[in-house]
Amino acid sequence: MNWFLLNIVLAVLWVGMTQSYSFANSALGFFIGYAVLALVSKLYVHSGYHKRLWRVLVLVWVFFRELFVSSFVVLWDIVTPGHSSKPGVIMMELDARTDAEIFFTANLISLTPGTLSLDVSEDRKSLC
Repeated sequence: MNWFLLNIVLAVLWVGMTQSYSFANSALGFFIGYAVLALVSKLYVHSGYHKRLWRVLVLVWVFFRELFVSSFVVLWDIVTPGHSSKPGVIMMELDARTDAEIFFTANLISLTPGTLSLDVSEDRKSLC
């Protein structure tokens, strides 16, 4: 069962019942649907949806925080005299199991200012 899709359906039903088509009401409907699904999943079916959704939200929060901080670090390095950055190439070990995980990891790294993903190793265990 696709729990995320069910959560979206519950949010749409909430918006339809309240007839308030704002983002805040949609978000409220999503969180109410999330709570309902949390109660139902504890009673009947144990799914990893709630942990997974929480982890995705934390990832989004951490990424945007780091994006904001790194943007100002790069900006500061550009507008001040001299260079405080130390360019280099590093290799990062991957715990990724699928192509999608490698793809998203490389793209999140490349979206951050001042960084770039160059290559994936032949054994798909590291990214540089």
